[in-house]
Amino acid sequence: MKPKTFFGLLIITMFVLLGCSDKKDPVSVPTHPSGWTEPASANFHGKALAENGGLNAVSCQSCHGSDYLGGTSGVTCGKCHNQYPHPQGWLSSASQNFHGGAYLANPDPNCQNCHGSDYRGGSSRVSCYNCHNQFPHPAGWMQQNQADFHGAFLLTGELDLANCQNCHGQDYKGGSSKVSCFTCHAAYPHPEGFANNASPNFHSGAIAEQWKWDILSCQGCHGTDYAGAGFQQKNCLTCHTAPNGPEACNTCHGGIDNAAPPQALGNQTSPSFIGVGVHQQHVAPGVWSTFSAGQCQTCHKNPVNYSDPGHIDDDGIAEVMFNSLANFNGEANTTWNRNGGSCNNVYCHGAFEFKQSQSQYQWAYVDTVMSGRNAAVNWQYPNTGQALCGSCHGLPPAGHAPVYNCSGCHGSVVDENLNIVNKYLHINGRIDVFN
Repeated sequence: MKPKTFFGLLIITMFVLLGCSDKKDPVSVPTHPSGWTEPASANFHGKALAENGGLNAVSCQSCHGSDYLGGTSGVTCGKCHNQYPHPQGWLSSASQNFHGGAYLANPDPNCQNCHGSDYRGGSSRVSCYNCHNQFPHPAGWMQQNQADFHGAFLLTGELDLANCQNCHGQDYKGGSSKVSCFTCHAAYPHPEGFANNASPNFHSGAIAEQWKWDILSCQGCHGTDYAGAGFQQKNCLTCHTAPNGPEACNTCHGGIDNAAPPQALGNQTSPSFIGVGVHQQHVAPGVWSTFSAGQCQTCHKNPVNYSDPGHIDDDGIAEVMFNSLANFNGEANTTWNRNGGSCNNVYCHGAFEFKQSQSQYQWAYVDTVMSGRNAAVNWQYPNTGQALCGSCHGLPPAGHAPVYNCSGCHGSVVDENLNIVNKYLHINGRIDVFN
């Protein structure tokens, strides 16, 4: 071989070995093997990165640029990966680069390119379930009647509360997910002692102070019937055995006999407390009237169901709303003075006027009206004689002709010794005569 030919071949060989050519665009040189961008291929670049630390992300920078946005290759990694390579702090929930925040800002299924369509590793061999034992959340995650309801996963132990903190924060108020557990749960997770009535964390306190007596949020986990939503150990009816379970009236106020205080909402029992007062004197079985715990509507708006409008509010005060009997069909102008703890102009305590012109027994009148004593009564101090016979009206009432025996005309109501014989006819808004 001639020397000139030999040196020519040598130069060509060197150019080939060095991969250099002044005739070809370096980008067009096929450096990556076939299947490099195909996840199903054995040559997929994600697998190469996962399996071979030698082919690390830094080596990619020589062609794709230090920022991976294209470099001399003109091919940006961001075309397929909206967060790659992962920045520092990607796995730290305290970092502004935490992947949870990035995912929420741009919820793109891009993660699946490397972590697999099921997020269990894919070509990256890094499973999202290493940290998240329920991610992404399946359909039905927020629906109580679904098999995938998150409460069920917690109860069965398939979901760990610590795991929830990765995204929802240590205090469950949102964290990087910006989704607070307290959006639906008024008190969650429950503190230690929540079901122990000897504990300062007993749930009655939380219901009163944090939830303002609104227990409907309990239904999210315990079921609309409070029976545990399929988990017997979380059945509220185990302790709340009265009809309507936790929604029974005397769960929050009243006692075994009836739902009227004592006890009041804060467990007070003294009549000197305005929430207790003389409730029992009004509703307990007695001789004066047929008022009972089922007739709260005489002085309050009586709810039929726990969730009725106006029943639960933020101040914990039962509004006084006198009905037509207490207000003598609107004629008495009945009022309640909470500051003074007194009722005024109440028919039941003598705020009435029966007019002679409207009576068929005009002979019984010595004035144009018969009227009661209409005394202001103190709500908080019982046993002061303000409910004795004669305290609400005279014997006989003012404007009534003198009599010596009430039972002569009102025998269906009272006997000759002034004992009430039919409490259904006493304090009923009318005069019962000769019947």
